[in-house]
Amino acid sequence: MVCRKDVYPPHIHLFPTNPQPGPYYPIWQHSPIHPLSAFVNFDYGSLPSVQSHINLVASTGQIDFSGLDTSPPGSMYDPDLNTAFSAALLSFEAGKMVNYTGEPMSTVLVPVVDSFEDDRKTVGVMLNYIQWKTYFDGIFTDSKQTVDIVLSNTCEGAFTYHIPGDSAIYVGKGNLANPKYEDMAVTVELDEDKFVIEPNTIKLTLNQDLCTYSLRIYPTEESEDIYRTWLPIVTTLTVAAVFAMTAAVFYCYDAMVEKRQKVVLDTAQRSTAIVS
Repeated sequence: MVCRKDVYPPHIHLFPTNPQPGPYYPIWQHSPIHPLSAFVNFDYGSLPSVQSHINLVASTGQIDFSGLDTSPPGSMYDPDLNTAFSAALLSFEAGKMVNYTGEPMSTVLVPVVDSFEDDRKTVGVMLNYIQWKTYFDGIFTDSKQTVDIVLSNTCEGAFTYHIPGDSAIYVGKGNLANPKYEDMAVTVELDEDKFVIEPNTIKLTLNQDLCTYSLRIYPTEESEDIYRTWLPIVTTLTVAAVFAMTAAVFYCYDAMVEKRQKVVLDTAQRSTAIVS
């Protein structure tokens, strides 16, 4: 492998000449391996954007979602290290070269503990990178059912996805859903009480003290068109016609009975007059 030192750090990071006070969080193993750079021995805790998150995991022993991280779109050979790293992860997952589109990625920090006891200590942190789009893929199998999903947290704000069937499409930063459906939107919070990993052993829970996540789901014009049909009007007119026909039948029946009763009454009156 070739390392571009003018753009990327060396394969094995060196301890700084004037180190800051610890604790330190050097990366010992990682996968996949980026073809232009690696992060062995890199102090992950030295990154300002994650210092508070990794310290929170180490001190509480709870899982933490970092922020909704974004970088400019590009390939795994992009000069921007964050772009190249995100594209490398997506390419590894896809099994082919794909570009990073600029959509949000998050780091899930999971504590590594020394025992299953209540007084256990955190001895390491496992990092997992997630692409939020994968959680929205496959929600619908019918391409006619479409929604807009706004993913947001209290740190970076909102990001919008369009779900036109079984594959999610990243739209952009901010709440870009149609505002006319605001009163129909449904908000779902990430419930900390229900987020428990290995409940029978270490019972790892979620901490959202730094960034609280939520989803807001909006209908779209496409989904509205599905329910905008003539069926309700046709059904109403059919029911009204049935009632009108029933009323006409009863009216005719009543008229015929009244006419027959009148004939019987006239006959009885004539008979009574003759007898008299």
